[in-house]
Amino acid sequence: MVDENLRDTGETDLPVVVCLHSLFLDASSFDDLVEAGRGRFRFVRPTFLGQGERTDEATATVTMDEAAKDVVATLEAAGLSRYALLGQSMGGDVAVRIAAAQPDAVQALVLVGSSARHEPDDQRAAFGGVCDQIEASGFDEGLQQVVLEIMLGATTRADAAKADLVDAFRRQIASLSPGLCHAARGVVEREDASDLLDGLQVPALVINGTDDVARPPAWTADVVRRLPDVRHHQLDGVGHSPTQEAPEVVQSLLFDFLDGVLRS
Repeated sequence: MVDENLRDTGETDLPVVVCLHSLFLDASSFDDLVEAGRGRFRFVRPTFLGQGERTDEATATVTMDEAAKDVVATLEAAGLSRYALLGQSMGGDVAVRIAAAQPDAVQALVLVGSSARHEPDDQRAAFGGVCDQIEASGFDEGLQQVVLEIMLGATTRADAAKADLVDAFRRQIASLSPGLCHAARGVVEREDASDLLDGLQVPALVINGTDDVARPPAWTADVVRRLPDVRHHQLDGVGHSPTQEAPEVVQSLLFDFLDGVLRS
């Protein structure tokens, strides 16, 4: 039976890349990446519990551990036992947990605009208030702007050539349900997973932007320091969503890395 919550390009003869999306986005955020890599990799895109078309499945906070277990169960049900993980933002929090729990399954780890840290106390309090606002009244114009400034860097937002991207993000945010509060709380209240990085032997690629305010460069530096086998690329003028803000650069880095790891 086909899982309606799992987008799968289905080429059984190609290396598998599991793409894990950001909070506030969904599996469609990887559409351009999938198109660029068509015929090169098999792309599998789960939808997180409590998000996207699964928003109404969550009635309480969805922790990162719960999200990771849900993804693993989905992949196992699809018969997938070997794959690379690509996680952006929250997707990276989940990817680190899966890589630690499933070392024989994960062939490569790619973290984009992500980290493994918990939210600092001051930010946890502030973002907790945002979660309360989401639950109470959804995504009004003021909250749409707050989320937009988290998801896209200042350079991107000011670039007239990227106005369509900014508008697309704004429409995506405006379409979100108050029910997303359960997934949002899971991200805000996430436990620190930095210690898991020390034990990962899988080849890793880390990409971040200098304009990322949600997962700042210092957090990325800590990830890079802890991973034993890692390549790191920091992109100037890019914010929290490098896959969308600098798609051609990210695609080139990602495909070159995965070709070397999955086809060697």
